[in-house]
Amino acid sequence: MFIVIVNDLSNLPFDASDIVVLLSNLLDNAIEACQRYDKGDKTIHVMAVAQQDFFISVRNTSEPVTIINRSIPTTKPEPQLHGFGLANIRLILEKYSGEYTMFYENGWFQFTADIPLTPIS
Repeated sequence: MFIVIVNDLSNLPFDASDIVVLLSNLLDNAIEACQRYDKGDKTIHVMAVAQQDFFISVRNTSEPVTIINRSIPTTKPEPQLHGFGLANIRLILEKYSGEYTMFYENGWFQFTADIPLTPIS
């Protein structure tokens, strides 16, 4: 199941390539986690809302995830060739003064980010 809640994002003050990298990496990670999940229904929830801030949340069914220092080590073969998606997401969030959190609980992984749309004083 794939559930998406999005409002009008057309006026976001970000480079289009940054939004593509952010969304594509989050969705790719969620899809890969669901492909490996074998304990029941596979579900991805995406919420992206722009109001005073740009808020994005991706929540998906997942096998247990180990989070170390706000990062997730890759479990793919040849790790030196993988694991750049989350690093790219963090770089974009830093570029726009965004904050993020992620956690795993009871078969669900969630990544949530908040980027201010007004300059921080």
